[in-house]
Amino acid sequence: GEDAERAYQAPFRAKRLGGLAVSAAILFGLYLSTLYDYLLFHTLVELFSIVVGCGIFIIAWNSRRLLDNNYLLFLGIAYLFVAFLDLIHTLAYKGMPIFQGYGADLSTQLWIAARYVQSLSLLIAPFFLRRRLRSGMAFGAYSLLTVLVLASLFLWPIFPSCFIEGSGLTPFKKISEYIISAILLAALAVLFGNRAEFDPDVFQWLSASIGITIVAELVFTFYVSVYGLSNVVGHFCKLISFYLIYKAIIHTGLNKPYDLLFRNLRQSEQRLSQIIDFLPDATFVIDRQGKVIAWNRALEKMTGIRSDEMVGKGDYEYAVPFYGKKRPVLIDLVHAWDEETQKTYHYVKKQGDALVSETVNSLVAPDGTLWNKASVIRDENGAVIGAIESIRDISDRKQQEEEREKLIQELQTALSEIRKLSGMLPICASCKKIRDDKGYWQQVEAYISTHSEVRFSHSVCPECARKLYPEYYEGTFPEGQGEKG
Repeated sequence: GEDAERAYQAPFRAKRLGGLAVSAAILFGLYLSTLYDYLLFHTLVELFSIVVGCGIFIIAWNSRRLLDNNYLLFLGIAYLFVAFLDLIHTLAYKGMPIFQGYGADLSTQLWIAARYVQSLSLLIAPFFLRRRLRSGMAFGAYSLLTVLVLASLFLWPIFPSCFIEGSGLTPFKKISEYIISAILLAALAVLFGNRAEFDPDVFQWLSASIGITIVAELVFTFYVSVYGLSNVVGHFCKLISFYLIYKAIIHTGLNKPYDLLFRNLRQSEQRLSQIIDFLPDATFVIDRQGKVIAWNRALEKMTGIRSDEMVGKGDYEYAVPFYGKKRPVLIDLVHAWDEETQKTYHYVKKQGDALVSETVNSLVAPDGTLWNKASVIRDENGAVIGAIESIRDISDRKQQEEEREKLIQELQTALSEIRKLSGMLPICASCKKIRDDKGYWQQVEAYISTHSEVRFSHSVCPECARKLYPEYYEGTFPEGQGEKG
């Protein structure tokens, strides 16, 4: 009832409240740091965003061969260079003893450059949900862009001024913030149009991150001093924005990777599992690593093992219900042929990518027989991504076949015995007729035809010919030859 539901939800509410309390304490502590030393506050916020940006790249780059789309990889590469520009911005901030003689303008210019790169990257990234990304070219493009930005600031001082001491922000800086906000709005619209490609939580966090970034950019159009209130509010917005993108990508990637990295693969596996669930034959599917990703109802009924008990297991665990131990089975032979495994089957026949076999198995019945068919599963590019095996209990059919063969053999034996003449036969001493089993008297040839494979062709012997046709045969045969004819 309601009490049970409240008891169930209580730990989750406590966890959420605890998280909110910790977040509030961190934000309050950061606010206190602004009262003590604004430069410390600024450095802490920027370092957090830099770490998050690098973390996104690390997850995206190291999982690039497993990703089912290139959105995350593109975003990871982009945020690595955003983090680098933010690092230079942090080191160049007014009061930092790194870049002497540049004033507050340099850090503001670097801020604008980093936000242009970030916003444009967020706008472009969704296009790689369905397109291939050449990571080398992306690295090259971002490297060239970053070098050009730094060169325009340090080598050729042509980057427009963004902040003037005493008067505040320049028109270029303000207009750029509005342009960046417009780009981010467009990025949010494109993301919304592709929301079906994302896990709902990931989509909400990404959307919220972009939305709060827009707020931050608008706030940054008001400040006169780099230590002013609007600058503090803007950096708090940036902190929250990067925390949300941390939740969307880093936290989800580490704790629920299938929601982020392999969402399409997981959906495909779920659809595949739903399809094979209704197949009449017992069927299971393994992935490239040999882990079970589908185990249908017919197989549950055959083995007595539920799908949730088997899905996710590997190391030949799927063989145990059939053979009582972990060992390769037919589904493994489609990947790698093994003579020892092949010998455990009555036969193994190859049909294209598929293998067909029969084996005696006591799982279904004493001396029961299973028919197996296994084949590889390929993706749209022809690469092997798994394998599927169907199993059918043909014990009854095999028994019927054996009984039919036995019956045919018995009938053939009986027929051969019936057709064989042996023993005593009653024969008339006068007319030479033979009495059959039913008491009827038959001509010899009729009886023999009925009880043997003999077929008669009628002719006339020489002796009878002389008697019947003397005018034709008189003197034709020498004396005594008619006895042999």
